[in-house]
Amino acid sequence: MSTKNLSLVVGSYDDDAVAALQRTLYLDHHFVMAHVTLANLLRRRGRHTSACKHYRNALELLAQLDAAASAVGVEGG
Repeated sequence: MSTKNLSLVVGSYDDDAVAALQRTLYLDHHFVMAHVTLANLLRRRGRHTSACKHYRNALELLAQLDAAASAVGVEGG
């Protein structure tokens, strides 16, 4: 398989992955790893603004989880 054909195959998997992650986040916008994974895919495709949005969402969610854990006395490790 040529490099061009391989990149087309990988690109189509990326399209499917992006669509699946967007559906996942539609159903559960608090899913941190979905935001991170989608951001990684978008960054790889040159969609940096959208990727940054999802990285920011992931960081905000992690901060909320950390604050909630601290509020109930759970220490991070």
